Amino acid sequence: MGKPIFSDQESFSLAVYSMQNAFCDGAVTGFYLGANYMIDLIRQNMQNTTMCQDFIAPGTIRDLPDEDYQLNENVPFVFEYSEEGILASIPELQIFGEGDTLEEAYKNLQLELLDIADDIYDVPDSDLGENPLSWKKILHRILRKSK
Repeated sequence: MGKPIFSDQESFSLAVYSMQNAFCDGAVTGFYLGANYMIDLIRQNMQNTTMCQDFIAPGTIRDLPDEDYQLNENVPFVFEYSEEGILASIPELQIFGEGDTLEEAYKNLQLELLDIADDIYDVPDSDLGENPLSWKKILHRILRKSK
């Protein structure tokens, strides 16, 4: 095992917090580059630590890659690193985007959000089960159809 990149959990958390601020300030490219570099360093140097196994960082969806829907509010989500890759999730909606990079997982999560919106946004409430009905209420709160 190589030498640790972060000497303690506090410095690791500070690095994640700094990347989150860059992302929230609109420096998306800088965030992705920094985060991917940090994950690569963690993979190389901390393979046998629990810190590497459960890398979690918060993020926010601020826009969608589809003109049919517009966000009413920013949507919080979580990045998680595992041995299989990177997972981005919106726990409130139980949706996930996977990828080999943070950017790929983020884009796939945006697409999943659009897919669930297309599937249930206009379905009558009486035709939905308990979970889909709660997701529909959340979707109506966080986004709207443009057309």
